Amino acid sequence: MPANSDKIITTSIFDLFKTGPGPSSSHTIGPIKAGVDFSRRIKMLDCSILAQAEGLRVRLFVSLSATGKGHGTDRAVIAGLMDNDPSTCPPTLLNDLLNIPQEKCVLDLGGKKINIGLKNIEYGAVNHNFPYNNTLIIYLLSEEYSFSNEKVVTLQDSIDPLEKYILFSWEYYSIGGGFLQWKNWTAPRIVMPPHPYNNMAELLLQIKEKDLHLHRLLIQNEMAISGLSEEKINAKLGSIINMMKDTAARGVAVEGTLPGHIGSKKKSKKIKRTRRFSRNI
Repeated sequence: MPANSDKIITTSIFDLFKTGPGPSSSHTIGPIKAGVDFSRRIKMLDCSILAQAEGLRVRLFVSLSATGKGHGTDRAVIAGLMDNDPSTCPPTLLNDLLNIPQEKCVLDLGGKKINIGLKNIEYGAVNHNFPYNNTLIIYLLSEEYSFSNEKVVTLQDSIDPLEKYILFSWEYYSIGGGFLQWKNWTAPRIVMPPHPYNNMAELLLQIKEKDLHLHRLLIQNEMAISGLSEEKINAKLGSIINMMKDTAARGVAVEGTLPGHIGSKKKSKKIKRTRRFSRNI
């Protein structure tokens, strides 16, 4: 057992290697997860509450507010509310949402549907007292409250115009790397891996003492941490590798300018022509 058991590495392989729409794990993957989580939570509400639901509001704060449009945070939350998991949704989904007819963008409450879209996004204050910079709050409302999504609001306003319409709300923090927490979040219980270590020296010692190849030790630890079988772990790793290959193939197939106001040029195709990339991509 490592000297300091409180620091044993229990991070899943799939927390390190994630797939999802870019450009930012904290500005897109985290907010998509927030939308998915909120959709799951409200579907568990009492039917009498859901019967009153007529609208929805998403408030982005701090960094998510400052760069939410350029990074696609607004579309990411909507994608999540439409039950699109970041690891399986189409890579073009966030851009596609700009052209999807409004009537097809819906929050499904199980028998009742609410139209949602960029009109439901509100950009809040950059100055804050939240524990994390990437904060968003999602509200289920009793009315489709009209507002200008360009208006900056703060939680210090003396009167919140939403207050009398709120049926349910949840405060989320996209803490980086695609990880998501929320107000009053508690860490889930982690199963202790069979080969614990907290640094490279201890990992090498485990390999030597137990006469294991590195990949076998990591697979056995992952099985304990994630609860997945070896077959399912390999299948998920295969999906990630295929996604990486597909992403590279799309990148080297096109030219032009990247989305956004900076005007950066796409360079992958040009680099491939200089034979810095494998011809197999």
